[in-house]
Amino acid sequence: MSEASSVVSDLSYTSDLDMEIPSTSNSTIEEDAAVTEITNGIDSNSLIELAGLEPEAESADEEEEEVVECPAKRRKTERLSDEQMLERKLRIAEIVRRHANNGTVWTDLCRETSANGSLLDQLDLADFALRDSRRFKRRDLTDQLTAEMQRIRKLLAM
Repeated sequence: MSEASSVVSDLSYTSDLDMEIPSTSNSTIEEDAAVTEITNGIDSNSLIELAGLEPEAESADEEEEEVVECPAKRRKTERLSDEQMLERKLRIAEIVRRHANNGTVWTDLCRETSANGSLLDQLDLADFALRDSRRFKRRDLTDQLTAEMQRIRKLLAM
């Protein structure tokens, strides 16, 4: 029984502590004057405008939300431009030459070869990556890229 009564008294003690609300305004007049000195007497709205930020809206009715249109997705039959292909090939070459584990390199290569491109673009980029991986003797990567190219060729044959 003594254990139960001590638990109850502990609970009542914590509830008394919970009832006390600490004051959030511990600033003195001197501190407020120091803040005003730093901001040169400019009010918060002016500071927000000077910082290039927008002040918060008073209510949801006053603020009209702008509708942002997503850029149109590329069709899978649409080819990348020569400039885009060159950029991707440069990034692929950088990824293949990187000294990292094969899992990281493979996921980066997959992301780079398959993002927003047609199957023909994916095949071209995978072929480029395969040649580069053979050049730098990355056997595991070469095997994975060979399997990926076979998968893409099967999809193209359909």
